[in-house]
This record gives sequence, C-alpha cells and structure tokens, in this order.
Amino acid sequence: AEGKGGAEREKGNEDEENIPSLEFSSDFEHANLRRAIRVGPSEYDLILQSDTNTTGYTQWFYFSVKKMKKNINYTFNVVNNEKQT
Repeated sequence: AEGKGGAEREKGNEDEENIPSLEFSSDFEHANLRRAIRVGPSEYDLILQSDTNTTGYTQWFYFSVKKMKKNINYTFNVVNNEKQT
C-alpha cells in the first residue's frame, strides 16, 4: 500500500520468503517519513521529508514501525538523510 509513510512493494518481490510487510507511520507531530519502499523480504528504502526552514536537506528521522517479528533482522536504508555542506 502506498501513502503517507506506507510501505510500497517493489515488483518482483511478491514470492520472496513469507515475511509480512511492515507498517510505517508518520501521522504524528514532528514525524518526517514521506515514503517506505520494500526492496527485499526484510529491507526497506526510506525517504524522509525535508526539514522545515531549509533548502531541502534532512538531518534527522522520526517515524514508527509496526508488525516487526522477533528473530528477523530488518534493514532500513535512509536514502536522503543529508545536509548540504
């Protein structure tokens, strides 16, 4: 499912292992997750909202995750967590 903070599944990963999709949320004050994209059975690319009052950079992250299972190592790749120098 795609939406604010929702996980979007990449094509071709439908049958890889039976690890359920995680639920990401940014529906609370100061949360800044724009999108989560599932790129592997337990791996997600995360795209953050830019910090307010900046020219488009991001220095922090704040969001929640549900439906994680114990004994599974999850990988979150924050792909745009950067600051211009």
